[in-house]
Amino acid sequence: MVVMDDVGVDRLGVYGVHPEPAWTPRLDALADRGVRFDQAYAETVCTPGRAAILTGRRPMTNGVGTNPNPRGKNRGLPKSEVLIPEALKDAPGGPWSSAAIGKWHLATLFRPEPDIEDPRRQGFDHFDGQLGTPTQLVEEAPDGKRGYYRWQRIRDGEVSMVEEYLTTAQADAALYAMETLPEPWFLYLAFSAVHVPLEVPPPDLFEQADTSDPAGVADAMLEALDHELGRVLDAVSDDVTVIVTSDNGTSQLVVRPPLLASRAKGSVYAGGTQVPLLIAGPGIEPAVSSSLVHVTDLFPTVLDLAGIAPGDLGLELDGTSLVPELFGEAPSRRRCVFVESFSPNGDPPREYDQAVRNATHTLVRHPDGPDQLYRRRPTEPREDVDLLDAGGLAEADRDALRELRRLLRHDP
Repeated sequence: MVVMDDVGVDRLGVYGVHPEPAWTPRLDALADRGVRFDQAYAETVCTPGRAAILTGRRPMTNGVGTNPNPRGKNRGLPKSEVLIPEALKDAPGGPWSSAAIGKWHLATLFRPEPDIEDPRRQGFDHFDGQLGTPTQLVEEAPDGKRGYYRWQRIRDGEVSMVEEYLTTAQADAALYAMETLPEPWFLYLAFSAVHVPLEVPPPDLFEQADTSDPAGVADAMLEALDHELGRVLDAVSDDVTVIVTSDNGTSQLVVRPPLLASRAKGSVYAGGTQVPLLIAGPGIEPAVSSSLVHVTDLFPTVLDLAGIAPGDLGLELDGTSLVPELFGEAPSRRRCVFVESFSPNGDPPREYDQAVRNATHTLVRHPDGPDQLYRRRPTEPREDVDLLDAGGLAEADRDALRELRRLLRHDP
């Protein structure tokens, strides 16, 4: 399972959203040999997206609606949540080994007590990565710039400063994990790219991006990710299923018109939450799916591929397995997708931004403003005209509004 950082569908050419996507030949090739989901959604920012992926539970049920912060107001993911590697321990054909590589961002990040053992406490046998972004430290370090060329590494509880291009180091760590983990294994590779700081990669890792502006630098970083992911994919055997997605949409710092910065990462709009989802592996025929899916669907999908049902473990998940669709049996049966953002993390009461999408419309609700209703535009992560503001709803719009408001009222 590969999780990119801040990569919306507008960044990848296979989605045809933007006329100037990054050059990603390896991701394009992966899409060509597997299932490309055109209507996949994550959450608004890093931690809620990652928590949803690894728990199969959305923010309203796992309690993580925003990123942890230095002052402890927003804590990380509760330790009571069951993550994919914990569920896989008892899967048929096991015991399954597991490794987490790269960005974690689910634990308390900052001093005085950063939880550097959190990934292994949550079920991973091996962790080689960073608790947060490339600039964040968990222990004091010599003065100097931090970023993709100088960063702090945590490897199974040992902390060190490293001066090596981060995306390359993360790919190398993934290759090492695949070579050393006992089979069967689950590998979670969470690249830091293309999250800030925006830094031009080594020249041998990109060739087409114009790095004269921030969006071009982000393109170069994604080219570099694609190149290094290619090395990982070259080492993957034919019996391995590969899942690639992102934690949230593209950063407001690098979106290009006609997409809007105000509706990019950090918002519940499509520009902030619609993400790539590519799945390829043994027995999966090439296809393009228009089914509504959410990254919470990946937890039960992984369990299903491993031969275990969530109900067998007593897990209450918000996701639904995509395995039937992967093997051409039936499309996803989701009626709608929810995304939400709230602070502080933890138990209710909460005030939150929320969007709910069905096959035809999107309803957006803010705590301090009127509802907004949009007709869905599946091929572009941008909402167009607010039908409630424009007035004169057609009958189909009124029906959709009633249905989506009903779903919000009954939402736990």
